[in-house]
Amino acid sequence: MNRSLKPKPVLAQIPRVALEDLPHRISHFVSNAAARAPEAVALVQPGGESWTYARFWQTIRATSGALHRFGVRPGDRVVIVCENGVEALALLFAASELDAWAVILNARQSAHEIDKVAAHCDPRALFFTDRDSAEAGAHAARHGATRLTLDGSLTVLASPVNSGAAPEPVATSGADQVAVLLYTTGTTGTPKGVMLTHRNLAFTTESGARDAWLSSGDTALGALPISHSYGLGVVLAMLWSGTLTYLQSRFSVAQAVDMIVDGRLTRLHVVPSMLGLILRHAKDSGVALSPNRLVGVMSAAAPLDREMKLEFEALTGVVMHNNYGLTETAPAISRTSHQSFGEGAHVGEPIEGVEIQVRTATGATAQPGETGELHVRGPNIMKGYYRAPGETAAVMDADGWLNTGDIVRVDEKNRIWIESRSKELIIRSGFNVYPPEVEAAINAHPDVQQSAVVGRAVAGNEEVVAFVEVRPGATISAADISAYVADRLAPYKRPQDIIIVSELPVAPNGKILKAKLADIAKRGAN
Repeated sequence: MNRSLKPKPVLAQIPRVALEDLPHRISHFVSNAAARAPEAVALVQPGGESWTYARFWQTIRATSGALHRFGVRPGDRVVIVCENGVEALALLFAASELDAWAVILNARQSAHEIDKVAAHCDPRALFFTDRDSAEAGAHAARHGATRLTLDGSLTVLASPVNSGAAPEPVATSGADQVAVLLYTTGTTGTPKGVMLTHRNLAFTTESGARDAWLSSGDTALGALPISHSYGLGVVLAMLWSGTLTYLQSRFSVAQAVDMIVDGRLTRLHVVPSMLGLILRHAKDSGVALSPNRLVGVMSAAAPLDREMKLEFEALTGVVMHNNYGLTETAPAISRTSHQSFGEGAHVGEPIEGVEIQVRTATGATAQPGETGELHVRGPNIMKGYYRAPGETAAVMDADGWLNTGDIVRVDEKNRIWIESRSKELIIRSGFNVYPPEVEAAINAHPDVQQSAVVGRAVAGNEEVVAFVEVRPGATISAADISAYVADRLAPYKRPQDIIIVSELPVAPNGKILKAKLADIAKRGAN
């Protein structure tokens, strides 16, 4: 496929802000932008209403007052059950102003999931943004919530105050004060509360905005849920930079394509499943994705298929960038740079200020090109898991190194290449099988939309099981796929079981729920 890519931007590097000069509260991102350009548009709601930085800052201050009168105290946890919208963001930054912890949950989670988190974090109250979310309204009804005015016509539903909730200690320094408590999906299926401080978020936000050369004329799509670290990070970076974000309560592929084509977007942040939907929509509707005004397209949260990346680049003329991180790293570890355009599926170099070590199974430091577990240290590392000191100690050592659990290799240019999650590694007849490699082979089939590979324990061994989502209208069978990958994979890497599905299960942040698939595979064996 012929590609004519837009040239690398020629821009002066933005100076790095020293750690000690970073804002001590994330709400200051908005107040600083409002002071610089009060009439610049910060947000456009799903319904089309726009909010300038001055108006949004005024709303945050009013929301802070409303929460204070309601009974929210410094150190309290406040649960925000939401989909993307101004109300959710106003609650987030108002919590920051009050030194409360924002616990952001996606309204599309089940009642069991919402209640399990609430029981664990013991919030002062739960707030539900029901204007654009029927699910939030349903959760609110279960909790006996009543209407609370935040600012003017802006309202949410609020549960009764939990008089038994005990506030956590408050720290003046942003390095110690928790800003948000994000509960991870978890490969085990048991969510953990990740405590991210204001310093964690300020550090990665400043780094992301600087590395992307965000400027006041940029516009982005805010479709990734802010209840997950990637989506939250996108909105924080845009607000830090005084730019415009078009919020979507739920991802609309048709609207996203329209905004690419009509030039409203200069930045696009996706997960691979969203990218696949954009490509499919453009193909099925006959829409050309070029010309456009895009200058930056970022993918994260899941492995980026190389063929999908190349197809998108060919159709848009824009080089895609790969970002890598974890919720526990707020969420950045590395990203590809403008200097490493088009050089494969690596996830770039560590961001400035972050240290990495690759350790082999024996604990020794790996040589360049040698695989091992990735450990990271820096201002991006979480404070810990809430009320789980044992689980925190299992991944963080006394020197501040976090074990990511990812199997990687680092090349001579200090670029990180993800091989697999250590928990997803399949050992087949004594050989290591990395699921992304098998998935890439399967995904190369023209009738395959995406796939997910998991291991299944059998007597004295492990089997490779592939779940395959086919493109609409395709009629391929498991036997067809098996034959297709036979020439592309060594015998021990080939799936012993291929299961065709209409749609792979995904979390709200776009990650495929491999724990659920592993359970299905296990039950299938029995």
